[in-house]
Amino acid sequence: MQRTPSVIEALNVFKTCFGQPVRQVLDIGAQAKTQFLMDAFPQAHHVLFEPVRIYHSMLDANYRAAGISYEIVRSAVSDLPGEMHQHLLSSDLSGKVTHSQLLPTPQPAQFGDRLLEILPTPVVTLDGWAASRPLQDPYVVKIDVDGIEDKIIAGGRNVLSACSLLVVESTLLSLAARVAKLQPYGLRLFDIVGNGYYCDQLQQVDLVFVAERVIGSNIQFRPWDLHGRVIWEHWQQY
Repeated sequence: MQRTPSVIEALNVFKTCFGQPVRQVLDIGAQAKTQFLMDAFPQAHHVLFEPVRIYHSMLDANYRAAGISYEIVRSAVSDLPGEMHQHLLSSDLSGKVTHSQLLPTPQPAQFGDRLLEILPTPVVTLDGWAASRPLQDPYVVKIDVDGIEDKIIAGGRNVLSACSLLVVESTLLSLAARVAKLQPYGLRLFDIVGNGYYCDQLQQVDLVFVAERVIGSNIQFRPWDLHGRVIWEHWQQY
């Protein structure tokens, strides 16, 4: 079967190699649901970080219907705690929320006709949120937040350094810097999936990282060491 660069296939390979159940999912930027995390980890407890209020009832309905254990954190995540301003945007001018931008002050002129609403929003850091509650190890993290991923990473060093797997969105322009930023956290790039094209040109991808300690302690993540030779039927090009 041809292996394709999809996030669910990458997670299935991770689960096969990892060989133990994931107990918790930290989903930063959950919106109404994250289907691939629901499909991959239905038995885990999902912590859903979502500051946009219109999504909260949808999150409740979707995770309850799926029978998945969950809680909603109604705060944005960044590098400093406090309060910021969530700018809800309709990037396609449909009148529906398609994106949001978290900024320290209201800046309506920056967005013009795309701006739907500005909402004061509580902000936590990932490490600050986790400081008062024990995380359920092993856990995975997903970050998809329309451009402030680096700030979340900066405010979540302890949490990210202890996770087993991280999925984070990246544009092509930020890809190299994002990989370099996460290497000191003990995370190694495992897969590049979810290619997003605009006008036939690659714009963004999802980067899948696995903890170095997981790779080092489990030979299933090191196929060259596992087999000791090239087995050509295992080699694929997409």
